[in-house]
Amino acid sequence: MKSGVFSWAGLALLACLSARPAQAYGGQVWIQLIPGPIGYASGGAETYMDQWEYYYYYWYFGAPVQPVVEGLWFQNGQLIDFVTNHTSEGLTADVYFTGQVPFGCASFQVSGRYTLSIPYFGDWMFGEGSLGGSVCADGGGGGGGGGTCADFGPSVQNYYTLINGQQTNTVITGTSGTIHFTGVCLDGLSAAQVDGTGIQITGLTVSQVSTPYPHQEVNASYQAAPSSTGMHQITVTGTYGSSYAGLLFGTTLTVKQVSFTDGIALTKDTVGALVPISNPVWHNTSPPEVGAPVAYVAGSTMKGTIVFSLSPVNPPYQTPIPGGVRIEGQVPNFGKFVATGVAIPMASETPEISFTADTALPSMTRFYHPMFVSWYAAADGNPCSSQCAGINSTSDDVYVTLSTPDPTLLPIPLTVMRLAVSNEGASTPMGALQNTWALFSGPANINTWDNRRLYYYRNDDHVVGFYPASAIDVPGLLTSSSGSGECEALSQLLQDALAVNGIPSLYFQINTVDGSQMLIKNWAFVPVSTYPSEPVWKWQMLVGFPDPMVPHIPLDLYGDLLSLTGVPGQNSNPPSEKLFGNHKILAVNPTLGVGPYLDPSYGVTYTGSAMFEANAVAGYVRFFDDGFFHARQTGSGGNIGSFPAFP
Repeated sequence: MKSGVFSWAGLALLACLSARPAQAYGGQVWIQLIPGPIGYASGGAETYMDQWEYYYYYWYFGAPVQPVVEGLWFQNGQLIDFVTNHTSEGLTADVYFTGQVPFGCASFQVSGRYTLSIPYFGDWMFGEGSLGGSVCADGGGGGGGGGTCADFGPSVQNYYTLINGQQTNTVITGTSGTIHFTGVCLDGLSAAQVDGTGIQITGLTVSQVSTPYPHQEVNASYQAAPSSTGMHQITVTGTYGSSYAGLLFGTTLTVKQVSFTDGIALTKDTVGALVPISNPVWHNTSPPEVGAPVAYVAGSTMKGTIVFSLSPVNPPYQTPIPGGVRIEGQVPNFGKFVATGVAIPMASETPEISFTADTALPSMTRFYHPMFVSWYAAADGNPCSSQCAGINSTSDDVYVTLSTPDPTLLPIPLTVMRLAVSNEGASTPMGALQNTWALFSGPANINTWDNRRLYYYRNDDHVVGFYPASAIDVPGLLTSSSGSGECEALSQLLQDALAVNGIPSLYFQINTVDGSQMLIKNWAFVPVSTYPSEPVWKWQMLVGFPDPMVPHIPLDLYGDLLSLTGVPGQNSNPPSEKLFGNHKILAVNPTLGVGPYLDPSYGVTYTGSAMFEANAVAGYVRFFDDGFFHARQTGSGGNIGSFPAFP
């Protein structure tokens, strides 16, 4: 505190006065000083304030009486003089004042002097001192009494209004509820009004209370419009006229950020990097955007935290809501996120508020794309209906897996998660397998979560060959700028997508029996071959080096063999590479109704090695002692090794 400057927000005199002619007596007073603008007071300079707030006032009329806390207002107070003396421990002050004090159904003109000793105590200062001067009936003042009490009007006792049962004067805009206050001379109370814009009193009840002294309790129903921000004064009108009842302060809540907890760890696969997804997953942006995805196991309960921004805030005139607010996030065709007993501080934002879904996730794979959440606040703590304030909405993609994923997959790339559950609705492993395989089968020409194409040996205007040009694992495939992968990467991608839903698979390699390389369909063998005298290996195959087929040989003529469009791969028809020493695919449980051998590179299934050779292989190639590759057709088959059984 600076020398000579003093700030109070308001002052209410708590007194026990007789409704008879007032007389001058000494007494003791406790005063609570609240920071707030009052002006400058030093060295005898005049200043004033509209309201002072006194908090415990002992008054004696000849004999001691029990103190009564009544919360009366010092109306039209005039601070005549304010003389201060600062010490290292605080402030002493002589306060000279005059003004009217309402009590009961009467008012008194009061003048006098307080000598205060005010120690420093953070932002709050408490003063204790002795009272001098005089208390007089209407218009009196200075040294005596006399006259009679005139009607003044109702007197409302509590400075801090109770709103929805909470000791606060803060109203959340857009809500409805009840304002509670007590007072005397409220008989015949007929109206309560709120100045400013947007807060309407919709109902009024008055109850008579006899203890600890006769008074009335008032409950006023209100409706606060979304525009009702800022300070408002409530006034009551009854038999004895009108009187100030208290201050209300309207504050608007806006969702600032949302986090979801206890879910499945995810990572965002982008070109060049895998970026782990962390909370908060939703931020308030302009324009609004869909937040980062989250994932949960089917049948589990979603949980999270939310932070609200508050506007406006204006302490100390505005007080916090200590608790009792209900937050709801309503999700169409699902349920609600609920937080109860929420406290709203007087700050620019709330701390993190924990919420829990009132409905478990369905017992099947789901993909909420996105999950829209409309947030509401109920100031009275009741489930939302018309009394709730509509706040802003949030949205995040939510993936729901059939079972708990293999922990070795964590954090799961978004593309893997999307292949696992985006074809939603599976409630069994068979259904989950069939739904995921449908995204590969055909081939279906798979994409990443952000619609980048994934290729099996890309073969368009950007021709990509063997590793390192094409990826051989899932991270390499999902972060590749070309999107091109070998059979290892495509098979591991499917294996991971199945494992997300708890479906095991066997990754294995297809080999030839004689050690030759496989020519994948389609190829044309020229009628006049280079080695007509050879019984089987009649055709010569010319290939490039170090990659046999990339870049392509002109006219796709590789010696005695012409490459034709044949078995298409993912987003490639045909793939850029068609000559292989081996091939990788998956085996799955044959009881699941698919396969049991799945080839995600081409989007096809096999029942065994014979079917693979018949459907996929056009011939075989070997290196001979003459320094050239010789090729043969498949003939009667039987050159593909047996496929392993699913364990």
